[in-house]
Amino acid sequence: MKGRNSGGGDVCYSSKDLARLFSVDESTIRRWADSGRLRCSRTLGNHRRFPAARVSEFVSTYHLDVDLPEGSRSEESER
Repeated sequence: MKGRNSGGGDVCYSSKDLARLFSVDESTIRRWADSGRLRCSRTLGNHRRFPAARVSEFVSTYHLDVDLPEGSRSEESER
């Protein structure tokens, strides 16, 4: 899974990246984002980008058993 640097130093993931990580279809990631369960930002081209800290929050909130890539865990989830 490729994390992309958003220019501000934060690693962000695409819908495709997260679909692979969570073993779900990209449409599921889009639904989660549209419902507010999985927070994202949008690129100028209107593509969703998911900051690593938000992904880590989502995993903690919903008690998902996935291995996040190194550097994706937020400080809050390490406490």
